[in-house]
Amino acid sequence: MAGYHIGDARGLKEIFILNGWGAPQIIISSPPYWSLKNYGSSENQIGHGQPYDEFLEDTAKVFVDCYDISRDNATLWIIVDTCMDRGEIKTIPFDITNKMKEKGGKKRWILKDIIVWNRPKGVVSGLKRFKNSFEYILMFSKGEKYVFNADNVRDTLSIKKWWVSYPERYNPSGKKLENVWEFMPPMRGWGPSHQKHLCPLPFGMMDLIIEIFTNVGDIVFDPFAGSGTVLAIADAKERKGVGIDINEGFEDVYKNSVSKAAKKFVEERDKETKLLEERKQQFAAINKKLRAMKLVGLMIEDFVKEVKPTENIVKFAKYKPNKKTLELIIYSDEKLEKYTMSENIVNLRRQSKIDISIRVESLHKLPLDNGEVYIYHTRKTNKFDVKTTKSAMHTQKGDSNSFFSDLFLNISSSESILNKDLSKLHDSKQKIELKEKAIDAFQQNDEATQK
Repeated sequence: MAGYHIGDARGLKEIFILNGWGAPQIIISSPPYWSLKNYGSSENQIGHGQPYDEFLEDTAKVFVDCYDISRDNATLWIIVDTCMDRGEIKTIPFDITNKMKEKGGKKRWILKDIIVWNRPKGVVSGLKRFKNSFEYILMFSKGEKYVFNADNVRDTLSIKKWWVSYPERYNPSGKKLENVWEFMPPMRGWGPSHQKHLCPLPFGMMDLIIEIFTNVGDIVFDPFAGSGTVLAIADAKERKGVGIDINEGFEDVYKNSVSKAAKKFVEERDKETKLLEERKQQFAAINKKLRAMKLVGLMIEDFVKEVKPTENIVKFAKYKPNKKTLELIIYSDEKLEKYTMSENIVNLRRQSKIDISIRVESLHKLPLDNGEVYIYHTRKTNKFDVKTTKSAMHTQKGDSNSFFSDLFLNISSSESILNKDLSKLHDSKQKIELKEKAIDAFQQNDEATQK
């Protein structure tokens, strides 16, 4: 494949010129482990058999060169672990970062984020040390301007039930992605991609990074391409994957299995994304309505508490979702005291991002012929255990807790708010990796039987 080049990443500038590759939008790579892994390519490989300082020098040079050949708004992702050497931990991720600063000078990558990859299967940790089950993912940029499609991956699946009582605390698009990720790495030689590379990367992780930090048509580059997971996911997502590796054997793995498995993974992922997007839209609409009704319900209680009307009043909440505004109209023939919002209502209005106003009208202006509206009860609404009913506007004799609104919201419980057809949804980030985990368990059982 044209995007996979057999060569030494230390000469990546010349390789880019030779292949006519354009400037990458993103570089994603896991550099070779220092001293722990022999990738079987040559005696000249980075990592195996090298002195530590030489390993840092070579690795940093590759990523500094990536700065020169990439776009001005590019990002760099380095997936790398620490290791134990002679009883002492080598902080490889941060040693590489410091060496990059040293070699880059004024033109240097800026460390913007550190993600912890919680990986159940890690390298051997050594004696008198806890099992090492995580790696670092370092995210760099050239500046403050870079592609960041974070809303594409907001989460509405793991939101706690009590969100309905505090909708103002949740972004209507869902929860923001956290900086601890859990992905099962593919098992060597097993699973749909049959990866025989020593350290293959999870499809789901690559899909996630590429989705957020690139757009369709962008170039995605991996200077240590290995079995080509980064390239394969990029191609499957309608980007252009290009990569370099010194080991000739890995290109066949990329061509014959990884690229096909990645395409299948992304196809399945796209199906699930459509379902998740429908759920996100539903969550956003309900979240905004919940914010509005909570604000109205509490404001009416606040109004009644402060003004203390002695006669029947009618409350009508007029909702304008496109303008994010609410108007609370109080119909009364009584001369009411001036109302000032309490600090709690002001804070809730700010959190909910809804501009609410209040005005008083004479009761005879009550629009009795304006068609049907929905009736709510403030106490139930504030707890969001409410079933609305249609009704014409009328005087609410003896019922100070009721109000009308043109907004429809029907909730019987937190479980019934969203359409949770979870049988159609899997853990979309790990679907293939979990299959591989099952295959690995089968392999272990088979080995135990042979023994």
